Amino acid sequence: ATLSDWQCVCRAPSVGSATASAAACTLDECTAVCASCQQHDANSEPICPAGQTCEDPDTSPSAMHDWKCVCDAPATGMRVAHAAECSRNECEGTCGTCANGVCTAGEQACVDDDLTKSGTWACTCIP
Repeated sequence: ATLSDWQCVCRAPSVGSATASAAACTLDECTAVCASCQQHDANSEPICPAGQTCEDPDTSPSAMHDWKCVCDAPATGMRVAHAAECSRNECEGTCGTCANGVCTAGEQACVDDDLTKSGTWACTCIP
């Protein structure tokens, strides 16, 4: 043993360690709660439900409650410290079986009445 073999180890749930110096601790709120892709809070409720990804922009232990749920593409939406409200315009896209592709093939316009639900698009006649 030598004088410089001491270690600093961060207290859980923070992670990090260093030998002969102070440790740089990090705390990713998304993984500190649960290491799986489907994170859960203390009440076993999903932090970010299916179709959303948890992101912690600042993993400093002093930056708490800044995690956010971000909707997985092609949906859009984000919310800090809560599940996001995702929306998706089903008329976006140009593939032949996509809503927009079906409508434009019939020389019609595509309209999506509810961006928060699937199957709410319709083709409308172009005046």
